[in-house]
Amino acid sequence: MDENRAANPPAETAAHGAPRICTINNDPFSIAAGLTATPGCGQNGPAYLCDTYSPVPVTDTLSYGFAIMRDKKSCCKCFELTWRSGTPAAGKKMQVQVINIGGDTTTNGASDIIIYTPGGGVGPVYDGCRQQYGKSWRQAKKKQRGS
Repeated sequence: MDENRAANPPAETAAHGAPRICTINNDPFSIAAGLTATPGCGQNGPAYLCDTYSPVPVTDTLSYGFAIMRDKKSCCKCFELTWRSGTPAAGKKMQVQVINIGGDTTTNGASDIIIYTPGGGVGPVYDGCRQQYGKSWRQAKKKQRGS
């Protein structure tokens, strides 16, 4: 992973703002309401990540998206990630902007970058996709993963 150097000052001195939060139907909350809305993932609240945070392919070898990290100093910074293994991802790159901090985002003491996926991914604890997009989405992902 290589830090992508930008012309802007470091995040800890210049960054501010909040990511947009949506309802289960992808209608945006106001920024103020989104800051206090209870998450739909695991807490049965009305707030979900808007689908505008979906990773976006730019070329066959590059995409961009958004991420979460544990380190506050990383918030609002951009990083370029390179997949080292896995077909067909190996060698491809993704540029992400960290827009949130928190959670257990460490592996063996190192800070991980978690790529935002609207709906919360396919994990057993924070399974927002099933709630937001329905049971058929979950079944399709299980089949894709072979589980």
